[in-house]
Order: sequence, then structure tokens, then C-alpha cells
Amino acid sequence: RSRALCVLPSGSLGSKGGAALAIQCFDTTLAVISVHMAKEWHKVAKKRAQYRELLKLGEAAGVLPAMEFLGFVNSVHTIPQAWKIVQDANHPDATVVMDPFHILRGGGSVEQVSLVPGSNVAIWHWNDVPGGKPVLEQSDADRVMPGDGVGPLKEMERRILDSGYKGYVSLELFNQAYWEQDPSEVARIGLDKMRTFFA
Repeated sequence: RSRALCVLPSGSLGSKGGAALAIQCFDTTLAVISVHMAKEWHKVAKKRAQYRELLKLGEAAGVLPAMEFLGFVNSVHTIPQAWKIVQDANHPDATVVMDPFHILRGGGSVEQVSLVPGSNVAIWHWNDVPGGKPVLEQSDADRVMPGDGVGPLKEMERRILDSGYKGYVSLELFNQAYWEQDPSEVARIGLDKMRTFFA
């Protein structure tokens, strides 16, 4: 099945129409759930049940809902937390979206990449974290091109390949400095940067 991305608005999964929204937002086969509705880790059990319910709905609609953790939130912000939700969902299509920025911003380590088998990763977003600002204080807007920052991307790459991952790697940046540049040039540079990995 081909894959595409669909991100749910904050809080939507916790609402009655949240799961339906995930199914309807794109006529594709992958939906991404950004899990940042709750503030306390003890509410993760509810997230497990919600994710399992969404996966069941996905079966009928022909989509593959994926769970994305966010490094700058107070609830699910690390690989171990996200992986626990995926495991507890107990569904063959349960997967995690992985992203160097969120891994590092959430206080995670490169070693944690090896916790998730490649077959349980929906997609890898690819980016870097800049130096000069503590990683734990960074926001989405701080992301830079792969290789332009200080993230341990080569070690992550090694662990990703060792995990057996054979899916897509997607450049993901929210840095306004790039928005102000020529889009074609940014795309060219981004492709060149991406080609230094996973060759």
C-alpha cells in the first residue's frame, strides 16, 4: 500500500469525531496522529485505547493510522513512550513516526532508535538540530537541513538501517528562514543534503 501523511489537529482524537476526521482528512493510506492531548503520562492508557480504535476504523477505510510523538509536549514525547503505546495497541498495523528533532528535543538518545523494529516505523522524517541553543529549548522553527546541525544523524542512520527499515525518509523543516528563500533552490539543497544519507 502506498503511504501519505495526514496530521490531526490538537485534541481531535479525544473528541467523538476525532477518529472519523483522521479517516476523512485525506483519501490516502496513512494517517499520522500527533499525540499531545493530555498533560500527564498516566493518561497514556487512554491513548492506547484510542489508537487501537482508530486502527480498527482504518481497516475499514483503507488507511494506516500512525502514531507520532512530539518532543516538546508534556505527555508522549519519547520513543519508549510511543513504542509502548504501539505495542499495547496490539494491532498488526500499529506504527510510529520517527523524527530526529522530536527524539532529541524530547530528551531521548540515539540508542533508543534501536528499540523500534523497522517494520513498526511508518516513516522517518529527516532534519537536524542547530548548535548554539540548548536542544531542550528548541522549537520546530529551529530545525535545519540534515548535516547542518549537531545531531548524531550518521549514528541514527546506522541504527535505522540495522533495524531493517525499508520505507520512506522525508525532509521535514519548519524554519522560516527557508520559507523566505527561493523554493526551487531550497528544494535542490534539501535533496542534496538528503542524498548524503541512506545512499
